[in-house]
Amino acid sequence: MKMCAVVLLGLLSVTPLMAQDYWKNACSTSKEYITTLNFLRDHKEFGLEEKGIQSIADNVSKGCTDSALRFIKATDMLVKASLPTVTALEEGQRLAVKSNAETENFVSIFKRIYLEKFFDLPASDALALAKKITVELERDHVRVLSDFNELSDFCLNRKGLDLSLKTCSDMIGKIIPKGEDQAPSIARAFVDLIEFMTVDSKGPQIPLKQAIDESIKILDHGSRAADNYILAFKFAISEKGLSMKNKDAMAFSATMASRSVKN
Repeated sequence: MKMCAVVLLGLLSVTPLMAQDYWKNACSTSKEYITTLNFLRDHKEFGLEEKGIQSIADNVSKGCTDSALRFIKATDMLVKASLPTVTALEEGQRLAVKSNAETENFVSIFKRIYLEKFFDLPASDALALAKKITVELERDHVRVLSDFNELSDFCLNRKGLDLSLKTCSDMIGKIIPKGEDQAPSIARAFVDLIEFMTVDSKGPQIPLKQAIDESIKILDHGSRAADNYILAFKFAISEKGLSMKNKDAMAFSATMASRSVKN
C-alpha cells in the first residue's frame, strides 16, 4: 500500500512537467498535411499529379507546427520570382522543416538580393546567396540578418564606394559565414577595416579593391582580428613603435591578426 502511494505521488509530481514538455513539442501534423495538400491541389499550374502532391504534403507535415505556412510562403515567393516550379517546391520543402526564424531570414534576404532596387541579381543567383547565408549556415539568425543589413547598407548607401552590385553580393557571401555568434559583429569588423585601410589618416590608405581583399583574408581569423590589425598597424608605423613603412606594417599587422584565435 505504501509503495503504491509513493509511486502515485511520484507520478503526480512529474506529470505537470511532462505535460509542459509535451505541449511545447506537440505538432499539428494533420493540419499541416491538409493545408499543404489543398494548396498544391489549388495550384494546377504546378503540373503535379495527385501522388506527387500527397508525397510533398507528407514531407511538409514532418516539419511540425507552421510547416505548411513556411512551405507555402517560400514556394509562392520563389515561383513569383520566376524560378522553375520544381526548384521552388524543393526549396519550400527544405524550409518547411526549418524554424520560423530561419524561414523569415531566408525570405527577407532573398527579397533584398533579388529586388531591383537592391542587388537586382538573377533569381538563381539570389537563391544561391540567400541559402548560403541562411539555411546552410549554422549561426544565430538575428546576427545573420543584422550582418547582412549592415553590409548591404554599406555597399548600397555609402557614397564614393563605386562597387558593382555583383562585387557587393560576392563580398557579402564571403564575409557573413566568417561570423561568430558570441563575438562582435563580423559586418562591423569589416566596415571598420575598410574605413581604416582606405580613409583613416593613420591607416595604410590603399585602394578600395585591395582593402576589400585584405579585409576578407584578415577576417578568416574572426571579427576580433580587425581590432588586432588596426592596433598593430598604428604601432608598427609610429616612430615610438617599429617605424615601419606601409608595406612592412601591413605584413606585420596581418601576422598579428592571424593570431587572434588561440590554436
